[in-house]
Amino acid sequence: MKSISLPSLFVLTATGISGQSIGSFTSIQPMAPTEVFQFPSSHAIQKLIQVGDPAGNIGPLPDLPDYTAFVPNNGSSMEGQLLLNHEIDEGEGKVTMFDLLLDAGTQLWALSNSHSIDFTGVGGTSRNCSGILTPWGTAIVGEEEISEDDDNDDGYWDWGWLVEIDPNTRTVVDKLWAAGNCLHETAAIASDQRTFYAGSDHFGTGYLYKFVANTPGDMSSGLLYALERDGPNASTGQWIPIPNTTQDERNTTTAAAIAAGATNFIGIEGVKIGPNGQVYFACQGPGAIYKFTDNGSTISNLQLWVGPSNVSYNINYGFGNQSVQWGSGCDNIEFDNEGNLWVLQDGGNNHIWMVKPNHTPGNPKVELFGISPIGAEPTGISFTPDGKYLFMSFLEASSSNNETVVDAAGNQFTYNRGTVFVVARAEHLGAPLPLELTWFNVETDRSEITLHWKASNATGFDNFDIERSADGIKFQKIGQVKAPAAAFAAHQFLFPDKDATAGCYYYRLKMNDLNGKYSYSAIKNACLNGVEPGMDVSESLLSAGQSVSLQLFDWPASQQIEITVSDAGGKVLDRQTRESCSTRCTADLPFQFQQPGVYLVQCTNGFSTVTKKVVVR
Repeated sequence: MKSISLPSLFVLTATGISGQSIGSFTSIQPMAPTEVFQFPSSHAIQKLIQVGDPAGNIGPLPDLPDYTAFVPNNGSSMEGQLLLNHEIDEGEGKVTMFDLLLDAGTQLWALSNSHSIDFTGVGGTSRNCSGILTPWGTAIVGEEEISEDDDNDDGYWDWGWLVEIDPNTRTVVDKLWAAGNCLHETAAIASDQRTFYAGSDHFGTGYLYKFVANTPGDMSSGLLYALERDGPNASTGQWIPIPNTTQDERNTTTAAAIAAGATNFIGIEGVKIGPNGQVYFACQGPGAIYKFTDNGSTISNLQLWVGPSNVSYNINYGFGNQSVQWGSGCDNIEFDNEGNLWVLQDGGNNHIWMVKPNHTPGNPKVELFGISPIGAEPTGISFTPDGKYLFMSFLEASSSNNETVVDAAGNQFTYNRGTVFVVARAEHLGAPLPLELTWFNVETDRSEITLHWKASNATGFDNFDIERSADGIKFQKIGQVKAPAAAFAAHQFLFPDKDATAGCYYYRLKMNDLNGKYSYSAIKNACLNGVEPGMDVSESLLSAGQSVSLQLFDWPASQQIEITVSDAGGKVLDRQTRESCSTRCTADLPFQFQQPGVYLVQCTNGFSTVTKKVVVR
């Protein structure tokens, strides 16, 4: 195994921008998952613990880490507890608690004093998924599995409830029986400390519920409602009462919601109350995030805010733009201190998105923060009160991932199992390298690829290793450039890759200091073909109902190509991926141009992009 500095695909930038928030970053370049976590150069991570690692007196850390909650001690952002769910089914669900402390000198976190919550008094727990901290100091976690058994003879089904925990005593308060039984994920508590919203994570019965407690801070009794939208596209709706007085009524919440005519939103996962007081909820099936205003017995302003899955967003990753499909699987959502909504995706490429406060469907403001390792689902996002640190976990990962990485604490590890970690801007986590890489570009002519970059403030810096890869994952050193003997305020460098033959390549810089520490630059790519790839359309002037064929030529055979059809406003209408051809080949588009107007047909392989215009009369 080779050892590379984390993040393996992006540089840890220098200090000097400590005033920026955790939501300040340039999106990463969209690509398929790799064996490591891909995230912006401005940020760093620290691994806290992985599945199977020793976890104090509870033994090895249990499998399937999900929701994380930083429980502050007296409002502190440096000292508290970490609550960690484990989404284990069959009644084997767990919640692990740790003490958590930030060392102000090293800017690193340490876990200690582990404890496993005992759920035997409430019939056990199962598939503990997401959760929330309450304003009165407890935590509520959701059971995403239903059992109609009653093994402890208390009159309630064993699983399918919201569960309240006291982090200070590390004990169970109770299951929230009055809130009803369904495939619970999480809840969102309003400022009145009486009202909370929760969804059912089921594609067939994905109902949104509202619970209004009789007493603030006491969820043991109250009224339960389910949302009925006034029509398929209506912006209004009604809260329908759901009976929840007897044990039988509480056990059969889903059946009552069906009978009442509640609206199925096809798998509700994350639910949050935004800074504007509106309720936001994420629907896994359609890949949609909605928001609305609650007026008491009715709702208004119900709006599809992000998504659905077939909507594409333009991602600016610093040295280019790329249209990326949002995809299905909206899961955990969380607002940071600046009102940015972070969205973790369960499915597709397991992206970690950030939606800015000024986002609208008509004027999207969506950033791509991260791409999870192969096989890993990002879960369980929470922040410290000051918003500097983000805690989350990878529920699992491919056991075949074998790329070793190094985090901000110098820990070497591999993303081949569930991992719990903390994210922050690089200046707030660990000791950053004394190097700032100002820019890095790769230029190509018909015979040679040349790397250009500029560095500054590099006191104590030694050299750059130039590394090349054919697949963007496995890199080999092809040369080295030494830093000047004296410290420099600004310096430009170049390296010609004279050995590159025709083909497409990925490049990165390994930046080494005099103490043996190192980090990596962003990855850049380039093709050396001798000729540029091309595309012709069979007809550029069509009548409604026609389709076209494409003539593709000189595309490197090792790279898949993506073909999209967009309208004049940039909305993607059709997308397909196919194998490339190095000589000339024909691609028939199944898309029929029905409406008059101007359309754009684009072909790209991530290195080269060719666009042709089609006019329909």
